[in-house]
Order: sequence, then structure tokens, then C-alpha cells
Amino acid sequence: MILLFPQDYVISSLTQNPPGGNRPGNACGAAMSRELPERSQIVVIGGGILGCSTAYHLVRRGWKDVVVLEKAQLTSGTSWHAAGSVGQLRSSIGITQMIGYSTQLYGRLEAETGQATGWVQCGSIRLACTPERKDELERSVMIGRSIGLDIRMISPDEVKAMIPVVSLEGVLGAIYIPTDGMINPSDVTMALAKGARMEGARIFENTKVTGFVRSGDRVTAIETTGGTIACDKVVLCGGVWAREVGRLAGVNVPLQANYNQYAITDVIPGLPRGAPDLRDPDNYIYFKEEVGGYAFGNYDQEPQAYEISPIPEDHAFHLFEPELDHFTLTVDAAVMRIPALAEVGIKRFIHGLESFTEDGMPIMGEAPELRDFFLACGFNGFGIASGGGAGKAMADWITDGQPPYDLGAADIRRFSRHHGSDQMVKQLAIDGQRRHYALARPSDEAQMARTLRRSPVYAALALAGARFTPVAGWEVAEYFDGEAGADVDDLVNGEYIAAKRSAILVDDSSRAKFAIMGPGAEAALRNLFPACPPLTKGRISTGFALTPTGGIDCEVTITPLEDDNFVLTTSASRGTYLQTFIRHGLAKVPEVRWLDVTAGTAVFVMSGPAVLEILEPLIENAIPRPGTSAIEHGYLAGAPVRLVAATPFGEPGVEVHVSSDYAAYVFEALLKGGAGGGAAGGLRLAGSRAIDRLRIENGIPAFGNEIDGRTKPCEIGVAAGTGGETAGRSLKRFLVEGSAYRPKGREGLFAGDQRVGSVTSAAFSPIADGSFVLAFVDKRFADSGLELETHDGKVKIAGCGGTHSEH
Repeated sequence: MILLFPQDYVISSLTQNPPGGNRPGNACGAAMSRELPERSQIVVIGGGILGCSTAYHLVRRGWKDVVVLEKAQLTSGTSWHAAGSVGQLRSSIGITQMIGYSTQLYGRLEAETGQATGWVQCGSIRLACTPERKDELERSVMIGRSIGLDIRMISPDEVKAMIPVVSLEGVLGAIYIPTDGMINPSDVTMALAKGARMEGARIFENTKVTGFVRSGDRVTAIETTGGTIACDKVVLCGGVWAREVGRLAGVNVPLQANYNQYAITDVIPGLPRGAPDLRDPDNYIYFKEEVGGYAFGNYDQEPQAYEISPIPEDHAFHLFEPELDHFTLTVDAAVMRIPALAEVGIKRFIHGLESFTEDGMPIMGEAPELRDFFLACGFNGFGIASGGGAGKAMADWITDGQPPYDLGAADIRRFSRHHGSDQMVKQLAIDGQRRHYALARPSDEAQMARTLRRSPVYAALALAGARFTPVAGWEVAEYFDGEAGADVDDLVNGEYIAAKRSAILVDDSSRAKFAIMGPGAEAALRNLFPACPPLTKGRISTGFALTPTGGIDCEVTITPLEDDNFVLTTSASRGTYLQTFIRHGLAKVPEVRWLDVTAGTAVFVMSGPAVLEILEPLIENAIPRPGTSAIEHGYLAGAPVRLVAATPFGEPGVEVHVSSDYAAYVFEALLKGGAGGGAAGGLRLAGSRAIDRLRIENGIPAFGNEIDGRTKPCEIGVAAGTGGETAGRSLKRFLVEGSAYRPKGREGLFAGDQRVGSVTSAAFSPIADGSFVLAFVDKRFADSGLELETHDGKVKIAGCGGTHSEH
């Protein structure tokens, strides 16, 4: 008899009795603060786990004047009804490390504060039911080992031994992480609140933020229902309310409140207490042992947005009636994986709100619009898991100028202008929730809001068979499918070979571009980019926007046009980073103006030995010699262009910069001129996959792989203007010969039994018949004699010397 949905099920009165015990506000012993002070160094907005953890860690970093404002009661937003599963493994290494810290903190917090947390280190299992998922899990093991995470592949039989009630239908393999766990969300939040108050933080409940007082690019005071409080810094941890609160300060917070539903069963015979959490991403389902039964739910494949804006005032400790019809697919998947569920009843449904973002990653860091206005929100259903580490990250970010982990995946500066639209954010967040368990393959890419930003030659690229991928809202060509049914690797190999033997044409119009102009512009740029080579008219220069601690925020190419008139460019994904850096850096130089000119200029990159042969018949003026960084202004087939000799992916070439109105014409002229024209193989269109192979082979570091905000220029071979720093590691190139094992990234490099580095990028070269890899290596060890770990052993690798920037 299936009892999963008995007709007379009872939903517990969760609004009066939250999971975990008493009304959280009474759980800490000492009373909350009552009278709002006139000022505070730092004000944290939001009394959920993120706000309380941020306050807890701020006071431990030496900030003694910290105030937390909560509009209702602590945990009353979304923290209280979370499932409480703490799983460390994420697609971002930095987020994995952040949650790793959470597990360490949760293990000691009760002893430190005297407040129970309910922490149980039960471990977790993640299943693979497809070959692609198994490959992903094998790579996850490499990633975990690279940062010291205890993680290993286990067999289906080992899964059954730990969870006897599981069905192994379709299971090909699994990973096991013994240090994962589960915790009571309300209790751990109250423990963090108590720990914060023990060190001097003050917490004010029933104090709603109603406005902000701004002076220039800073908030100087916060208006609340309890009065106005002056402050130096603000940390917005407002959960599903963060978008509304941010708007009061002029800060855009691109998150959406969506429904999230899970169920808690009666006791399941045969399920051990403290059994590992179970995740089955191929079936979009997760399980957490709960008092002998299971809490189970999914990341909805048909997510529903909460449409009421603003969220009602009385939305505290609030749940919605369960939507049983919408939960049917979850039930089917759950019964398939745990057949015993068909014989037990549901004792409770949890149907509440969670905040989601377009890419499933949180929103953290300093707001682009304001100085000293920080955010920690939008945690996509894993806020409890992240809570401890995210609070530490925010405290370190505020105190040191950068977080302790690479949190580029969570940095609010990854968003663009279109994220100011409520409609756009809603569509993208629905898509993000749907893709929580997605694999890195085209069918699992974002589907909403496509073709939002398009190059002037988008139609021509599509006609040529471009396969697009979204980057900062742009449609960027990954590769070109000119032959129906062709293998993708063969297509990318063809583009790569063309770059080596004839010529390729790449549309790089998505590149972010900013004009800097006015008296003193050159001096201002020298101050902004001290590591940049001299700014010489007629020649481009490359520099770095640095963090307060000297890490790399973004790479910048500076093009002098005329006296005190420059164009700065960076990749599309770093556009908001550079814009924020420019805005803050020029705030006190009013005579120097800046303007976003991204949409006004198209950029086409030509590379390969036949480039000059193709260009010469088309250009009326001089052509800069590839690889010289020289700039020439002239005409291409009659259209005005700027030609730049550059090596953006390590292959000498020429960039064609042209205003958008002439772009389609110039693009057509280049294709026509390269269609045979004596060049071996002619001119071939190429996409980002081939470009990535070329940049890896040539030792070009990339953000998200080799570079993050903690990477110092000297670590990638750049020393000029960086203060003479030395590094304990350096970026090196290696070749793994043959195709028996093709590295995927994050494999360890070993000198004997000692790990001396990790692979950051890898790409197979059909010409070299091997895989080039980039890896940071301990400088105490030579490049020769190293081995690269594989899933079942180690292979020898050959050193190829330093990276491109060292030459």
C-alpha cells in the first residue's frame, strides 16, 4: 500500500513550532538589545544564519562595534525552514573550501558557546547514473584532493552497505565525503548569534530597515523603524528581501525568491540513524536522514517564482500549503531510489521561499555601486551549509580587502546591466534553480534570456553554423558546426589546426571596452595601473587592476588613441570588475571622464601564418607586424578601422577594431578575402573552445583557472611594477604525451610521493599528439621528473618551460 500521500495527512503548525525546538529568539539565554545606538562601525542587515555568522566573525576579527538589525525575529526568514544538510562539494573550488570551513566551525561551535547546534558528521554520498556524471565525479575527486578534502570514489556495493534501503537501479558509481554532515538550522544560527554577543555584538529584533542616507558613494546612516543609526560599513544579509533592501540604497541585488518544497517521512525500517546524506543528481533528488526517516526534495525542473512584490510584512516563520501535484515527479524519483518510501507516510511538508540566482551561486562582496556596502545573500538553498564559511569570508573581505578563498564564482561583480530588470532576473533565476544539478554540456546550459546581447555579426556567425554559449549575456561562438553530424572534438581540432597552418577569424566583440578621456587621463591611468608598462602612443600596453592586497582583479589592455584619450578593454566576464575599478579609481579625479563604449565597437581577431597574405589586398594603409603590439589606423575594403598587432591567446595576429555600423561589412570583406586567396586552407572561423586550447598551449593564464583575486602578478611571471614580490609557486607548462590519459584539470603533480602542484587547465593538441597543461608548481622543485596523477596511477610529464608572460 502506498501511503506517501494519505488523504488525511497532517501538516505540523510550523509557524508556531519551527524545526529544532523553541522560538529561536529565546534560545540564547541573554536578552536581545533594545535601544538602537546612534552609530556603529558596521551594521549587518538580516538575522538569519548569514547575518549572525558575519557578526560572529567580525567581532573575532577585532570589530567590537557591530550591530545586527532583524526586521522580525532571528531565523524567521528562510533559515529556520532549511533542511540543514551540509555538503561541501560544489562546482567552485572556493565555495567548496568555504563550506569546508563551515564543517570545522559547526563541529566546535556548541562547545564554544554552550548552545546546541545539532551537528552530526554523517558524511554524504553522491551517485552517478550516467557515464558523463561518473566522469564528473571522478574529476570532483581530483578537485577535492587538490584542496585537502577527504573524498573518494566508492562502488555501488559500498553505497548499499552504508544505506541498506537504497535501490542501486542505474547506479554506475558514487563518491563518498565522510566529513559532510547535517545540522539544525535554527540552533546553529542562535549559537552564532550568541557567540557574536559574547564578544560584544548587539542584535536588534523587530527593527526593519526603511531607508539609507548616502554621501557620495557611501552609506553614512541607516533609517529603521527603531530610529536612525550612523555607520561606516554595511553588510546586507537580507535573504529573499535583499533585492528590496538593496534598492533603497541604490544597489542592485540580482536574486529572485522562488518556491522550494521538501517532505519529511515517518520512520523508514532499515534506515540507520545518522546515515550519510544521499544525492542523486541525475534524478534531481536529495535525501537527508531525519529522526529515522528521510527529508527529501529536489531542485525543481519546473521552478516557480514568488510573484508578490514586495514580500508581505507578515512573512515571518511562514510556510505555504504544499503543492502535491507539483511534487509528483519528486515523489516518483524518491520512490525509485528508496523503494521503502512507498510504504511509509509523510509527516510534514516544508514549502517555503529560497533566494536563487542565474548561475546557482551566492551573491557576495562589495557592491559595484557603493564603497563599504557588502552583500552575502542569494545562496540558492545551501545557505546553512555555507553559513559558517560565508560569515568568515565576509569578515575577512571587509577587514583584509579580499576573502580567504577564491570567491570569483560568488562575486557580485559577475553580473551586468540587464540584471537590473526584475523580469530578466526572474527568468534567469528560474533557469538557475532548474540547472542546479546540471552537467557542463550544451543541453544543460542556460536557456532563458538567450540572444540578449549580440555581436553586430551574430546573424552571420549563426548562418556559418556557430554553436553559441552565454557569457555575461552575450552570445559567444564556441565552435562552428559546418558539417552536419560532425564530432565536436573534430570540429574544434580543425579550428585549432587552422590557427597553426593557415588562419582563423574570431569575433571578440563581446570584449568590455571603456573610453578614458580628459586632462590628466594618462597620469590617472598610471596611478590606477602601476604594474602597466609605459603608455606609448601607437602601441598597446597590458596591465592589471589589483586588489587592495595586490592580487589580480582583472587584466586590462590599454590603447592610447590621442593625447589624454584611451580605450581600456577586458574580457566580457570581467566587465563589471573593470567598470567598478575605474569608477572608484577616478572618483576623485573629476576632470577625467569615463564611458562604457562596449556596444560601439566590434573586434575581430585574425591569427595564423596566412594573416598578412589575407589582409594585404584589403588594407589601404600599413599593417602592423603581428606580435609587435603596434597600432595602425587605416581602411579595410574602404571602411575605417584600427589594426592592433596582438597575441590575445598566445598566437601572433592582428585585431581589427571597427565601429559597429561598419562591422558587418568588414566581417564579410574578411571572409571573402580569406576564402582561398592563396592561403593554405583559407580563413576559418573559430570559437572559444579552439581559442582556449591555443591559450593553454601557449601558457596564457585565464581567470577562473589560473587567476583569481589572490593571484599575484609575480606568480604568473609578471614582475614589473609589482614591488619586487617573490612567489613560492610559479605557473608552468607541461606536455602529457599520447592520448591514453587526457587530463581534465585539478590533477596533482608529484615529485615522488610529495604533491608539488595542481593542474589548472588542460587541452589536447592533435598536432603534438598530447595534452598541454598549465599548473602552479612549488618553486623549490624542478620542472623535470614530475608525475601527474590519474584516476588509477601516475604518468610522466615533460616540462615546457614558463608561461607566455615570462618570455
